[in-house]
Amino acid sequence: MFKGDKVVAVLDFEAACRGKFIFDLATAVNALCFEGVQGYSLKKFEALLGGYEALRTLSLAEWDAFPNELRFAAFRFSAIRLRDFFLNPIDERQRINKDFQDFYDRLRILRREREGGMEALLMAMATGYDYRKYQKVKAVAKRR
Repeated sequence: MFKGDKVVAVLDFEAACRGKFIFDLATAVNALCFEGVQGYSLKKFEALLGGYEALRTLSLAEWDAFPNELRFAAFRFSAIRLRDFFLNPIDERQRINKDFQDFYDRLRILRREREGGMEALLMAMATGYDYRKYQKVKAVAKRR
């Protein structure tokens, strides 16, 4: 939850995966940083990643996997909501919260089929990535 540009609470992690942390982060980005017709909010994305990395630094492999994890998270939630929409008979008044179109819109942006911020997210990731954290510099003592 945001209050202005500030993250004030993180909710709804009862179904978080037991696998890769980067998938949970990608799911959070898809849930918290998407603003419908406008696409992804770069300010929210940067705030979320900045806060996350203040507590846990992403590995090099996670940085590399992040764009695909964003796409996979959007695809996964699109498929789950399609299943819920067509295979689980429920009262029509409750279908609003299970509309697959919300996550399908995210997926179309992330696959660059639609404008809405994939390039901005990739650029923010590229500029936010600090390669120096991953360099292994060996101190070599000079002998004379």
